[in-house]
Amino acid sequence: MMHKEYPTNNQPINLAEEDLDALYEAQDIRRLKEAILLSDTEKFRLFTRMMRINTMLKNAKVTHKKIEE
Repeated sequence: MMHKEYPTNNQPINLAEEDLDALYEAQDIRRLKEAILLSDTEKFRLFTRMMRINTMLKNAKVTHKKIEE
């Protein structure tokens, strides 16, 4: 059986990266439009939730455990 040789240029293919950027941008715009329509109370609750999550992440301690094989 003969193997076909394919040309290589040793560069990673990032075709999906541009698509992902466009998708994230579209999601951000959608989230902003939804947030504008929220009541002040809902906005306040979301903001305080974001602050609690931020505090939790700031206080998180990352530990590394050796994996024994």
